[in-house]
Amino acid sequence: MSKGKKKGKFFYMLIIVAVTIGVFAALGTWDVAYSAEKPADPGKKSYFWGNSPFEQMCDWYRVLVKASDYYALDHGNKIINLNPNMILEAQIRDLRYLVAQGIDGLLIAPTSTSGMVRAVEWVADQGIPVVTYDGDADTPKVVINIRVSNEKIGELAAQGMIDAMKADGVEPRGKVILISGSTTNVGAIERKDGAKAVLDKYAGIETVVYMIEGWSIVDAKKTVVDAVSAWGPPLGLVVCNASTGVGAIEGLKSARAAVPRGKPGHVYVGVVDVEKPMKEFMHEGLCDVGVDQPNVFYGTLGQYFLQAYLEEGEDAIPPVGVTVTSDPNKPNGPQPDGTWNIYLTGEVYEGVDIYKYPTWAPAPVIEKYGHRWLQVRPTIATPENCEELPIWSNVVSPWLE
Repeated sequence: MSKGKKKGKFFYMLIIVAVTIGVFAALGTWDVAYSAEKPADPGKKSYFWGNSPFEQMCDWYRVLVKASDYYALDHGNKIINLNPNMILEAQIRDLRYLVAQGIDGLLIAPTSTSGMVRAVEWVADQGIPVVTYDGDADTPKVVINIRVSNEKIGELAAQGMIDAMKADGVEPRGKVILISGSTTNVGAIERKDGAKAVLDKYAGIETVVYMIEGWSIVDAKKTVVDAVSAWGPPLGLVVCNASTGVGAIEGLKSARAAVPRGKPGHVYVGVVDVEKPMKEFMHEGLCDVGVDQPNVFYGTLGQYFLQAYLEEGEDAIPPVGVTVTSDPNKPNGPQPDGTWNIYLTGEVYEGVDIYKYPTWAPAPVIEKYGHRWLQVRPTIATPENCEELPIWSNVVSPWLE
């Protein structure tokens, strides 16, 4: 081959690489993942889903996406996951990319309840049904939303901390540090409000609120270290997600204020989300209660609803006012007693059967933002039961090794 031809081929390859890099840079993410595919059933339609989680950095979301991928595989469908890394503008670009790929339905944990409205409505206007999970979008064009009540889990974390104090004969009097997420994140605000409503019932408690942008571990740790330096160890901590929970307790350790329960000076701690590190803190006597979400059912239930909606229409979605159960001995759909049953099925992957413990049910369907909200059930974990409960970090423990 002549030098001229070699040079031309080299520049041609450079152009291909540059175009590829440009495309992914425009998407704002390199975290693109497709589920594997099973051989298609000739008598069954196959669907292509798009999924935009809030992020994929922590175990909580990585497990959610993995469960969703396996569910798609089990049901002969395909799913593509794009990671906006909590950035609203990146998520908006990702939705346009997903629609351009020809998705049949969209799963999304919105980075902003209000900021994602126009993008979500644009997807729906293309004839693509949208199911939201973990967060929500303030528009009636969502088919159904799947999440816990953020106010409720905030309340449960705070009340669990108070109950631990009372069980030890400790009077609820002193400073309690309340840590939640970004000031623009509605879920973070709701969790904070729910926790504060409980703490405000006790005249002896002085609540000090910190909102941590991006749910940062580092910032939560620094916040607690600085607070202990300024005031001394607080009476308690209420922390509203996994990352900030880990950061806050590490902050107690760094400030030499981490005292196991049962010893003088113990700081009572209630958290939202029970990842593996939080269970370890429980065993060390540093975390008194955790409130967990059924994250493995967010993307799986979402796909169930998308497929039901495409095949049977809106009547296949449980209406506002009913309670949804999950009983393997009942058919899916409306029941004679007025309830609605949904029991998901799938294969065992890596030794994990996520469907065996449908901890999300019973769940009422209520109205929020003009659409249905399946308000799934949280689970309370304590040091005594955190290893035995069918919470996600126990059920999928082989996935975390």
